[in-house]
Amino acid sequence: MTQKVIIWTIASSLMLAVCNLHPYTSAANPSKLAQIQSSSQVSGIPQSLVLQVRQDMAKRLNVKLANVQVGQVESKRFDSCLNLPAKNEKCNKIGNKGWAIRINADKQSWLYHAVLPQNLSNNLRVNWLQSLPQSVKQQVISDVNRLNEQQIGKVQVVSVEPRVWKNDCLELPKTEQRCNSTKTPGWLIKLTKEKSGEGKPSQWLYRSDLDGKIVELDLVASVGNIPQKFNADILADAAKRSQTQP
Repeated sequence: MTQKVIIWTIASSLMLAVCNLHPYTSAANPSKLAQIQSSSQVSGIPQSLVLQVRQDMAKRLNVKLANVQVGQVESKRFDSCLNLPAKNEKCNKIGNKGWAIRINADKQSWLYHAVLPQNLSNNLRVNWLQSLPQSVKQQVISDVNRLNEQQIGKVQVVSVEPRVWKNDCLELPKTEQRCNSTKTPGWLIKLTKEKSGEGKPSQWLYRSDLDGKIVELDLVASVGNIPQKFNADILADAAKRSQTQP
């Protein structure tokens, strides 16, 4: 009888040890937890579509698919342009069922609009305006405010285009910096004043890399919207730069 009690006690202790070990095992493997969370977040969206979106971002950023994770997913209704029309593109208001999918890789967090491929041939697009890193957005807005000493009203980012610049100078000529011909993924960012009573709204054009380590004002495109006292210096600088171009 005593032997049975001893065996039962040992078995109970082993079961208790296994139960206590479980949470530590899970905590030591956060990737599995992330996968579980991602699966719960994408409920209701076909896994084939999730994979397609992840593959698209991995290809664009040239990263491993394993490093591309799904964030928030929200059901949406889209027109034939997925509510993201290109310039002069005509869109049919067909109300396609789809999803807004936040995808994360490295320091990037992109927002995709997607529908099932059988509904549209071009079934996914990136909402670039909502994919610009907040740090880059704040950086360009702060720079516009710095250039304009007087209060100019609220400045906002109105358009964002992905670019692959041909060099690390973002294709802007430099007189005091040697440019390496290294392809640099980044952004072309347009800002305007929220409201303008001066007829044509002021606008500024910036170029940057993906993470905002390099941010440059496009002087030629923005010269008419910079305070007058800077214009002569900027125009002279632009002329000097153009003479140094190969």
